[in-house]
Amino acid sequence: MKQSTRSSGLHHRAASVHTYIISILSLDSMDILATQAAELFDSCSICREGVPSPNLYIGLLDIHDSKCETTHVESDEVENLLEKRAHLGDPRVRLMAIPRQSDGKLAITSPMLKRLIAGQLKLDPCVLWFIASKYDGFHRIENATSTSYIIATWMYLVAWKFDRDQGTTVGLILERGPWGFYDTVPRLLKSFASHAQSPVLMPFVICLATCDFFDRDVEERALRHIDHLESFTSFGPGKSDIPLHRYKTERIMVWLRMMADTRMNLSNILRMSATVSAVVDNLINNNLGDAASTSRSHDMGPLVRLLESRIKALEGYIGYLRDRAEQMSNVV
Repeated sequence: MKQSTRSSGLHHRAASVHTYIISILSLDSMDILATQAAELFDSCSICREGVPSPNLYIGLLDIHDSKCETTHVESDEVENLLEKRAHLGDPRVRLMAIPRQSDGKLAITSPMLKRLIAGQLKLDPCVLWFIASKYDGFHRIENATSTSYIIATWMYLVAWKFDRDQGTTVGLILERGPWGFYDTVPRLLKSFASHAQSPVLMPFVICLATCDFFDRDVEERALRHIDHLESFTSFGPGKSDIPLHRYKTERIMVWLRMMADTRMNLSNILRMSATVSAVVDNLINNNLGDAASTSRSHDMGPLVRLLESRIKALEGYIGYLRDRAEQMSNVV
């Protein structure tokens, strides 16, 4: 089995408004939905068909009681790796990350992905519908012994299941767009490994990693563009001395495109923020106040509350930047 020597880390387009679903369905109803999900997945060409791309690996993170282990393996070897680890018992947390190839297809074959979801990972089969579609949002599915979750954005899809009896979490990350999400998530999971038995750990880490991306993207992209244009239109602190009417049409068109791109980017962040906010609200309402899960969840309560405040602050700041971008478009 070939393994990469990269540092620890794991390896997004969405089309609907943010959705929040809590479902408790009969077995027959779930079977119908699972069948429909499999049919849709089979009809889509989203997985690779030929040999795997070189130097593109599937990431696997396992957290046991005493240690965290991250492995990168070629996609054709991932099932063998899981079989070899079976004798170690179920980890407290297992997360598999699957990147996309340069052609946009997932770096795994369709039959293997279906086997992993139904077999080793034992995820809800309805996740196939979300993998095959372009929809986004937060979705929660309850059954007798476990709770399944799906967070889908234009950058990633994360699906996981928390077994309430065993206190274990197993999940899957699929790449939908370019982002260093797969290094951030395992790093954060390792940092909070002491909460490995908590149902709050996985959603908290996913939301925190997403907020980290927001912070970087806003500063490196939106804020830089807005400051740049404000300086040239004499509206910023470092204003230009050149009268606005003396700029050529080509330069003004570049500015208009820049502001249109910035406003769209900020709208996308607000859209993702709504999904993250729904996840955090769910944690507060269904975990932190639930007596049955208090022993596993209460230690993360302050962390979740702080994350909630961070999201609200972000949304306010994004609204402020979007207003600035709109004013600059009007000026130009």
